[in-house]
Amino acid sequence: MSPVEDALLLLAIVRRHLRSLRLSLDAAYPEEDWGFTAQQTVEKLLKAWIVVADRRPPRVHDLEDLAALSGQPVDPRLMELAEWVSCSIKGALLAR
Repeated sequence: MSPVEDALLLLAIVRRHLRSLRLSLDAAYPEEDWGFTAQQTVEKLLKAWIVVADRRPPRVHDLEDLAALSGQPVDPRLMELAEWVSCSIKGALLAR
């Protein structure tokens, strides 16, 4: 696949995440699930920028690293979403 086709696949995931976020604005929705999905949305956007530049995105969740690799500015408030990845991982480990 071309870089543009790969980026379009990532953007399809972004659109799905955005739909999920809109549907989960109810106060009863678990905050950690919303935060994790929001972080994943930003992550996929940054990876799409990396792919469009014809590079392979790393298999990491670190928004700062991905922003640097993508060359795209990211609002500092969005960078705070990174905490939700560790919350999600901790929750999964506790559920075992």
